Amino acid sequence: MRRFRIAGLPELLACVIIAFAFAPASAEKLPDIVSADMLTGKIELPVDNLEYLSFSDNVLLDIDPNIVIPGDRLGIYEPLVNQKKASYADDEAGRQYRFAGTLIVTRIDRSKVYGQIATVTREILPDSRLMFELSPEIQNSRYFKFLKKISMAKLKNPAKEFIKTGLVDTTDRNGNVTAFSQSVYRNLKKSVCSRRQFKCADSDSIRHFLEQYDIATSASIGSLIRKKLFEKFGIDQLLTSKAVMNGDEATIYLTAWDLKNELKTPETAVKASVEDFTVTIDNPEKILIPFRKTEYGHFKITVNRNAYIKGRRVEHLFMEELSDHIFKQYTKNLDADLSNDVTLGNVTVAIGNRLFSEKDGPVIFDGLLRAKTHRVILSVTPILKGESSLPLGLPIEKEIELNIPPDEYIQMEIILKIYENRAIIIMDANPAG
Repeated sequence: MRRFRIAGLPELLACVIIAFAFAPASAEKLPDIVSADMLTGKIELPVDNLEYLSFSDNVLLDIDPNIVIPGDRLGIYEPLVNQKKASYADDEAGRQYRFAGTLIVTRIDRSKVYGQIATVTREILPDSRLMFELSPEIQNSRYFKFLKKISMAKLKNPAKEFIKTGLVDTTDRNGNVTAFSQSVYRNLKKSVCSRRQFKCADSDSIRHFLEQYDIATSASIGSLIRKKLFEKFGIDQLLTSKAVMNGDEATIYLTAWDLKNELKTPETAVKASVEDFTVTIDNPEKILIPFRKTEYGHFKITVNRNAYIKGRRVEHLFMEELSDHIFKQYTKNLDADLSNDVTLGNVTVAIGNRLFSEKDGPVIFDGLLRAKTHRVILSVTPILKGESSLPLGLPIEKEIELNIPPDEYIQMEIILKIYENRAIIIMDANPAG
């Protein structure tokens, strides 16, 4: 009587959870019965020399390491009849196998490939055969080597982890999306997102997000936008690509950006035939989305009423006589030294046609601005000290021009002071402290 180990309830629940969490949208259910010619490789030995295998067991695989990627899932198949039966001795290709479970490729160490049992339907024996979950055209796609490098570098535990990936488009050499590059993008996206180790963020959501910054194609995405993509979508990596046609041949250039650490892989070139891609219009070079150069800088504005300014070097310093701005009906009730009764409040900053105000806390604005020279108008109003925000006079307005460089962080500190009867207003970009 054959005996095998039954996974405990926690293991079985974990099995179900893993199977659900890793199920790709494009993956098809593995068939129950297959013939030997559909299989590739086998389970050679369990790592811990078990006679029968069960959920989460680690195994050594007899499979070509050049055709698998860490994180790949393979179906496990056992023969319908005893393999020693003489009737199959001369007809191995016709032998039929039944589905017994799945495993995940966990490690490739030179010529050795290791896996972990992911799901089981019955006892599993060493020497069971394997079949790829994906179709051959996706499993062995032209992007295989590129994706393998990423997977081996980023996946520490392929049985439990995945790489959250973002793809936006494929452009031509000039940053435009063309009919041909769009076809390449569809092919690339299917090849990447069908693999379980790459969990793809919704491309439409990413494009909608980029539209907020007037970014038409991926060629305009700079470091600050990549940082925003990481914060917004939790994307581990952003794949960018260019497709260049040269007669009947195409070269596809691929790059992966590590968004958390702002690192990029060296550009990888993949050759392909133009005929391999389906273009739905007569002119494959027709521009569908033109490139627009859009660059952004990160700008932060804070208000500080307690800064020590003696001897400090600042960019913009303004001094105003408060008596020129306070309504006469209030002056008779105020101390001769206005600093005892008056402070500066109701702070607003206008940048172009956008208005920002001081609300909770000292930060007025913290976000991205187009990289160019902006007109910045600061408005502050003399108010009564204490909890009241009663305006005592007309607002004091000061205007400066501020250059926002592309992909740089600029901080402006607004310092507000009153000394005796004078208002001191400082607008200091990138303050030294």
